[in-house]
Amino acid sequence: MFSCRKTGSGAALAALFATTASMAMADVTPEQVWEGWTGYYRDLGQQLTVGSRSRQGDTLVISDTQLTSSRDGSSFALTLPELRLRDMGDGRVEVQMAPEIPFHVEAMPEDGKKVTTEAVVRQKDLRAVVSGTPDAMSYDLVVPEVAVEVTGMQAGREDVPLRMQFTLTDNTGSYVLTQGPSRGLVSKFHAAKMTFSLSGANPEDGSTVTAAGKANAIDFDSEVALPAQTDMADLRKALNDGFAAQGRIAYGNMDYTVDTASPEGKGSMSARTDSADVSFSMSKAGLSYGGHGRGIEVSVNAPDVPVPIAASMSQAAFNFSMPLMKSDAAQPFAFLWDMDGVTISDALWAMFDPTAQLPRDPARLMVDLAGTARLDMDVFDPAMAETETAPGQIDTVDIKALELRAAGAQLTGAGGGTIDNSGPVPMPQGAVDLKLVGGNALIDKLVAMKLLPQDQAMGARMMMGLFGVPQGEDTLTSKIEMKADGTIYANGQRLK
Repeated sequence: MFSCRKTGSGAALAALFATTASMAMADVTPEQVWEGWTGYYRDLGQQLTVGSRSRQGDTLVISDTQLTSSRDGSSFALTLPELRLRDMGDGRVEVQMAPEIPFHVEAMPEDGKKVTTEAVVRQKDLRAVVSGTPDAMSYDLVVPEVAVEVTGMQAGREDVPLRMQFTLTDNTGSYVLTQGPSRGLVSKFHAAKMTFSLSGANPEDGSTVTAAGKANAIDFDSEVALPAQTDMADLRKALNDGFAAQGRIAYGNMDYTVDTASPEGKGSMSARTDSADVSFSMSKAGLSYGGHGRGIEVSVNAPDVPVPIAASMSQAAFNFSMPLMKSDAAQPFAFLWDMDGVTISDALWAMFDPTAQLPRDPARLMVDLAGTARLDMDVFDPAMAETETAPGQIDTVDIKALELRAAGAQLTGAGGGTIDNSGPVPMPQGAVDLKLVGGNALIDKLVAMKLLPQDQAMGARMMMGLFGVPQGEDTLTSKIEMKADGTIYANGQRLK
């Protein structure tokens, strides 16, 4: 799929299809609707030029509109051939757009070879109605089909044989655009189905790639606060002025396939998921990004792998949050990574465990951390990229949960502590409690399978005996303590 590189450009494109479920009993005129849009673009730091603007009876007609933005050698340009805003005579305005809206993107990668992309948005039978007041305009949207297609790409002066397209069908949505000290944009969008396809080739070696997929029940919610007179090209300033954005995308079952061909041979991959969602938020308070997938299956056939690779997970989740702005007070951060119910195919197991000595129960890897930190400078301060020292310090760490479960063994843990940053080297102070179940049995099996030499197995058992306390059949517990004077203890025994 193709996505605009610039946040402002994507928001502007989305605003062209802005909608809302509210039907407030108040009046708006076509001119007020147009002024609301142009003000929103200006606050995003974009440039708007109009070929012509005229009144044709009850309809305001805007022709050959150009919407552009540029930064750091990259640019975005969208052309709206015609926009018709019709006064419906009851305080509402109907929006009609050209069926094709071309746009052009230029990006300058680190290698210095400019990448130019030509694309087009196609919509069929769009109906949008604006109601409300000039300070709180609401949009209702229904569009049977909207598609984005990449029609051409160049790297430098060379054509890139790449084509991409995605299509959304049975779309409905709502937008509320408000004005005041800052502009507000609250949106909801639903598509019954999405399909996408991709094809490309490498002229140098003749390799090719094709991909296709679909997803059902796509929902997108977002909320943006856009301060007036701020500079969105300076994200640091925009955040300090009050810029904030949050959004969530969720979809039902999705599946896709990828086929490749190269001088080494042919390959393929297929994947599916029962459902998934991704959320994002950014404001002066911090950045947060996370997602959750359920019922995930992946299958890969590669030319250099003798057997197909197949794996599945009952769920996979991640979350990351961090502060963005300088502060003398500690600010929270968090990190979560959870892969649960992981299984692999019997054919893959047989490559290293042909006699099935290892238990093949679903595996799990989960790390859940939280803590507090202080930043010495804003993350989007240009000086951040030039600093050679840590731009802040971590004050506390909380290991909320830790679990590694695989091949019949399970390691769990929890703990936390504080970090003393007063010296030349940060010194942790706290404790971590660990529990290992099935460790010796796993070592025995690995030795029997000749995957682990006896001398290494002996060393592993010695380490387990040093750090662990037996608590039943093949169960060890350990308490690792870090003291303020830099000493480290395991179960009360000093190690350092």
